[in-house]
Amino acid sequence: MAHVAYVPEFQTNTVSYHHLLKKDIHWDTQKGILTFEGKLWCQLKDIDDQFVVEYQPVAAFPADSHAPKPDSHGTIERWHQRMGHLHEEAVKKLPQAVHGVILDQSKPLGICEVCRTSQAPQQISRRTPERATQPFQRVHFDLIQLEEGYNHDCWVLHFLDDCARFHFIYTM
Repeated sequence: MAHVAYVPEFQTNTVSYHHLLKKDIHWDTQKGILTFEGKLWCQLKDIDDQFVVEYQPVAAFPADSHAPKPDSHGTIERWHQRMGHLHEEAVKKLPQAVHGVILDQSKPLGICEVCRTSQAPQQISRRTPERATQPFQRVHFDLIQLEEGYNHDCWVLHFLDDCARFHFIYTM
């Protein structure tokens, strides 16, 4: 089969029955087999109430949630980022509040660009933008992705003529 993704390391790969039919491979549900040109092509297995062609059981691994975790080291900046941009004063209190936090306080936090940008006041322009004075002098464009439609189009091109306020819409 072409145009498929097969990952041998996955526990289960899926196959489209529609694609199988296109390749003249049929499913005999009573016998649990796939046939090609009337001959046995594949024996299906019933795993957890699902028919599968190939099944890779997941290797069990021992999990011990009681095992002690190693201490986690980091600077004030690193812990600030790990904790979702927590204030510097709160970051400095982490070693007393949480077991396993080792905080290097040799360097202060300084200016965090993410925090500075997120706390910046929003500036809204009250100026009315100039409108185009001639058709097609200024055209606004949007490219919108949608789920595939009945005609297999999944994109919409939207143009807006600024002067006439006329909308042009095309699908692809």
